[in-house]
Amino acid sequence: MRPRQKSARSPERVNYLASVSDLMSALLFVFILTLAVAIIQAKLAADRADEKAEQAQAAAVEAQQVAEKLERVQTRLSVVETRLAGTRDATTGLLERLQEELAKQNIRVDVDIAKSVLRIPETAVTFEVGKSELNAENVERVRSIGRVLAKELVCYQAAVPADQTERCAQVNPYGHTLDAVFIEGHTDNQRYRGDDTGMRNRFLSTARSNAVYGVMVVENEILRKLSNRSDETLFSLSGYGAERPLPGHWHAEPTNDSANRRIEFRFLMTPPEISSEESDLIRSSTENLSR
Repeated sequence: MRPRQKSARSPERVNYLASVSDLMSALLFVFILTLAVAIIQAKLAADRADEKAEQAQAAAVEAQQVAEKLERVQTRLSVVETRLAGTRDATTGLLERLQEELAKQNIRVDVDIAKSVLRIPETAVTFEVGKSELNAENVERVRSIGRVLAKELVCYQAAVPADQTERCAQVNPYGHTLDAVFIEGHTDNQRYRGDDTGMRNRFLSTARSNAVYGVMVVENEILRKLSNRSDETLFSLSGYGAERPLPGHWHAEPTNDSANRRIEFRFLMTPPEISSEESDLIRSSTENLSR
């Protein structure tokens, strides 16, 4: 009797194959899971990259718009600054011409460009101590000053006479106009008739500027008729007494200082028209510079 043969697959062999199959299935599942996670992460990364690219593009567009706006603002601000600088230059030119023309009349005056002032020292126009009347010699000097002013200021009114158009186009090419001319009287700080309050000096300085006004303006038809763009009289007067001494001429005690006894003409040009938006630009520009 032949012995019975064993099955080709023993239980041990079958179990081994099953274990390998399960392991492969598990590994396949892990691989698929890992692959899915990797795909999801790649998709998220791609989405984030696209989002960042869009943000970068939007930021670039915004930066370009800001740069263009800044350039427009700077251009407009430059135009405003040019107009303001032109007004200062016009005032400077006027003061220097007046000084030069008066020198030709042997009348030596000073100019203060920063304050837009033509200064008539006591050596040019002299009043007697404590008086506001002009003697004959000084009356003629004031009249000479008036004639020089009439010749020059006629080019700084809104309507220039036809016979002066060509000349005025050379001295005032941009057509600047005067808004006001102040005739200002000043004294030293000596007590006037024992007054310690300064009131009498203020009265005296005002009376002296009024005397100059009467001779220089009232007697000169051209100056008398000059007006600004608002059709207001161009000339006015005031007196400061000893309250505005010149730099370097301030004294704690009453002092006989001839430099402080003077008449000043202060010229105010009509400011250029500036919109509220342009005014804000100037203000913000000034604030930025001060930081």
